[in-house]
Amino acid sequence: MSSVEVDDRVVVLEDVPDHSLLRGQEGVVCSLWFLPNRVIEVEFLCSITGEVTRVLLMSHQIAIAEGRLSDTPQEAVASAG
Repeated sequence: MSSVEVDDRVVVLEDVPDHSLLRGQEGVVCSLWFLPNRVIEVEFLCSITGEVTRVLLMSHQIAIAEGRLSDTPQEAVASAG
């Protein structure tokens, strides 16, 4: 995976049940943390409630989303490999 940067649109590559995230959901990178481990803070918008959630994820859990925001999440996951 290429290096993510703040404001990148990313897609979740695996379910994260602790945060009610499903594989294929898209979010936006808010910040990068490097100590003690490298983690990425990603903001997700719940399409049902409209609430925003921020979650810390490891780099292997996400990929940079390709295409337009209107692309289906499964297409982004497929292109991420």
